Amino acid sequence: MRKHVFTVFSVLVIVAMLLSACGGGATPTAAPKATEAPKATEAPKATEAPKPAAGGFKIGLVTDVGRVNDRSFNQSAWEGAQQAAKELGVADADVKYVETQDSKDYADNIQQFVDNGYNVIITVGFALGDATTTAATANPKINFVGVDQFQGATLPNLTGLIFHEDQSGYLAGALAASLTKTGTIAAVLGTDLIPPVVAFKEGYEAGAKAIKPDIKILSTYHPGEISQAFVDPEWGAATAKQAIDQGADVVFGAGGQTGNGALQEVATHAGLYCIGVDTDQWETVPAAQPCLVSSAMKLITPGVVDLVKMAKDAKFPGGNYFGGSGLAAFHDFDAKLPKDLKDKLTQLKADLDSGKIKTGYPKTASTAPFKVGLVTDVGRVNDRSFNQSAWDGAQQVAKELGVADDDVKYVETQDSKDYADNIQQFVDNGYNVIITVGFALGDATTAAATANPKINFIGVDQFQGATLPNLTGLIFHEDQSGYLAGALAASLTKSGTIAGVFGTDLIPPVVAFKEGYEAGAKATKPDIKIISTYHPGEISQAFVDPEWGAATAKQAIDQGADVVFGAGGQTGNGALQEVATHAGLYCIGVDTDQWETVPAAHPCLVSSAMKLITPGVVDLVKTAKDAKFPGGNYYGGAGLAPFHDFDAKLPQDLKDKLAQLKKDLDSGKVKTGYPKTAAPATDIGTEANPIKVYFVPSVDANVIVTGGDIMAAALEKATGLKFKVFVPTSYAATIEEMCASPTDSIGFIPGLGYVLANQRCGVDVSMKAVRRGLDWYAAQYIVQRDSTIKTLKDLNGKKWAYPDAGSTSGYLYPLYQMQTEGVTPGEKLAAGGHPQAVQAVYDGKADFATTFFSPPAKPEGETAWKWGDAADIPDDKIKDCQISEDKKSLICGGWTVLDARTNVREQAPDVVEKIKILALTVQIPNDTLSFGPDFPAELRAQIEAAIVAFAKTDEWKTSIGDSKFYGWSSVTAATDKEYDPIRGAVVASGLKLEDLGKK
Repeated sequence: MRKHVFTVFSVLVIVAMLLSACGGGATPTAAPKATEAPKATEAPKATEAPKPAAGGFKIGLVTDVGRVNDRSFNQSAWEGAQQAAKELGVADADVKYVETQDSKDYADNIQQFVDNGYNVIITVGFALGDATTTAATANPKINFVGVDQFQGATLPNLTGLIFHEDQSGYLAGALAASLTKTGTIAAVLGTDLIPPVVAFKEGYEAGAKAIKPDIKILSTYHPGEISQAFVDPEWGAATAKQAIDQGADVVFGAGGQTGNGALQEVATHAGLYCIGVDTDQWETVPAAQPCLVSSAMKLITPGVVDLVKMAKDAKFPGGNYFGGSGLAAFHDFDAKLPKDLKDKLTQLKADLDSGKIKTGYPKTASTAPFKVGLVTDVGRVNDRSFNQSAWDGAQQVAKELGVADDDVKYVETQDSKDYADNIQQFVDNGYNVIITVGFALGDATTAAATANPKINFIGVDQFQGATLPNLTGLIFHEDQSGYLAGALAASLTKSGTIAGVFGTDLIPPVVAFKEGYEAGAKATKPDIKIISTYHPGEISQAFVDPEWGAATAKQAIDQGADVVFGAGGQTGNGALQEVATHAGLYCIGVDTDQWETVPAAHPCLVSSAMKLITPGVVDLVKTAKDAKFPGGNYYGGAGLAPFHDFDAKLPQDLKDKLAQLKKDLDSGKVKTGYPKTAAPATDIGTEANPIKVYFVPSVDANVIVTGGDIMAAALEKATGLKFKVFVPTSYAATIEEMCASPTDSIGFIPGLGYVLANQRCGVDVSMKAVRRGLDWYAAQYIVQRDSTIKTLKDLNGKKWAYPDAGSTSGYLYPLYQMQTEGVTPGEKLAAGGHPQAVQAVYDGKADFATTFFSPPAKPEGETAWKWGDAADIPDDKIKDCQISEDKKSLICGGWTVLDARTNVREQAPDVVEKIKILALTVQIPNDTLSFGPDFPAELRAQIEAAIVAFAKTDEWKTSIGDSKFYGWSSVTAATDKEYDPIRGAVVASGLKLEDLGKK
């Protein structure tokens, strides 16, 4: 299933993945520079960036990814800018463009023109919408023209130049149906992720069917990501050829270079017709002239001219401005087309313009049924827990509202990477309400809600930091129901020991249950012993592992626990069922009344810490149906379930106490202590509130604590402040702790962790590590030396071994690069670490692997390795590879191997001889020293200076500089922008904080 990408105009990283409706694309390169105007079909030539205004009227244009002379979208807009400049007497030096090489540069490219006083800035393509709106909002005195950018809200200085693509598509379809002799026509399209492309396709099909109702239409969208969908002429040609082989004799090509490939393929077949798109492609794709009867045009050039003139005349409209659309001239085919056909097309155009004829796009929902869809988290819908409770709510509300059974459906998620695709299934099929179950779906749900403002989304257990009117987070006070469960457990225990068996600490609601449980127990019995255990695995396993849950409960029972709280889906259920096999013990369920869902736990199940998911879902779906959907956050009920068979066995005073506790929690009289609050700024760095120094647990915790204390002592001596070292249980826990302590925390976290922490709460980077003189590292692709794999393209369909899905160098960067280059590996093998990934290729268990790369150390006296040099050991040195006498190095003819292969030197001393480096990724910035988002600036400056001074001392080498610790040789300044490539990799992978394990 291919991954859909949604437009999130408030989230830059998602916008950075989009391209324009029919524009081109390119692989990431260095940031672009402004260029002079080229001739219409010439390649552009780099010139100076825009210079500050000197009083003249200045026009700037930012292309979408691709060249300005793309023979399509960018070129048409640029020709409009040139024509307007000429008609207005604007000097050539005052009309410039910037070619976008990478979508992450949209905002920077616009800013070049802002900074240099341009009067009108034209941005080309749907994908620049967010960046354009942001710039227009920040610069109200500059007029912006957004080509193909629909404006949902009106800014007086921003006009979206939009088009009725469905109407020109309709005319193209009518023309195609009138010309076909076989009764079969085709369309080769970009991606359905871009609305204008969908409009062209829907209009084309409607126009064809209006002329010839029984016509056969072969419409094919590009199956790849947006970054490939418009720059793949080979696929376009192959798809057109397939359609021709199936009888199509007219082909509509609508997809930038992809569509152009289709046109050129059709042109090689005598007697067939093709139809272009966007511009009159007779002028821009001459190779297609043998078949090019016309083009479905968006009159971009005159639209740009009109809007620039309005800006010059102080009559700029704001909002949306519809440019012209229609068919291009028939050129060499004009004399061959019957006059009655041309007259019919003329009349159709007039009827479309007047509204007499409707294309049927977009489809209206006025008579459509009310449809409710639900996407589960990983696991089954009948999980007897979270998914099931939400689905019960969807079914109940459907029944109450009279929704047909066929109009309430669910999709079970098998893998977290499919979240977006599963949501999109309901979007594509016109569902009115889409319910997504679980915290982990938060990002995908927000993206879908932003891209589809007319659909209402309910995110169960998804806190909304910002409000979207069509997205409501159904959330709960899990800490409060956990508190009640803890109070109950402490009241029932006879041994003085209770336990909690939990899912993963990567999910905040699970942490809330655990913290509340412990707080409630300690409030009831201060000296109680509590054995709390989180599942140690990835999020994909943490809630579907009943065997681990049972074994963990058994261990707790063996340690004296006589009450066990199971909070972790099927994992927690396993714990309950284990307790039920031991006479005289109690267990407490979670989320729902598990008396109803886990009957095997009846012998011990005294109650459940409930989130009233079912009624919450019912309430919110009803508000959607009644057009009263709240948006933001909606708190569902929380509390204890009935005591069922245990009701008569519990003392009345205990039940009364629990009832009073519930009231006191609801009123705020009793606090659970969750979430933890940050120390006041005036108290930071004191004995009472030392500055928290967090280290991720990537090496032995004892080593970190020892070395961290050395650092803390040095910093205390230099600053007079107090510091305390912490090593949380996971990378994600480190980030959560920093976010919970925004004013008094610093963290030594990897680049990936930094990006996620920055997204989560604004953690800010200060410095980055230097190792062996480098402030970067990279990922490498490795294969066997005798492999037939010679290029990255050869990795298509091959078995891929990687360390784990949370590894930046081992997984995320390579995944991002492969997606960008159109490479789709076959079977995947999570090897469990970098050495294991190398070993998998060595043993023939995988075709290739991705691991960390560090450049080889060359013999003393030789010029050090530099970026751009060959990545691997020279061929003439390979036969000389051997392990050093101290067993610590792998040396090949004086060259020391420092990449991941060296880590298997003892078990595979011939690893370099057998395995080669195929390619590298781009550079990845090193690990960070980062500060909490609200850390006081004055204290931060003191600590930064102290860190720099400490790095120059011998003590540094016994602390973070120790090879057994993190091995930092020094530090250097870092900026947030340096980590943008990692953000791109996060977007490509769909990774979220809750997916981040222990590396």
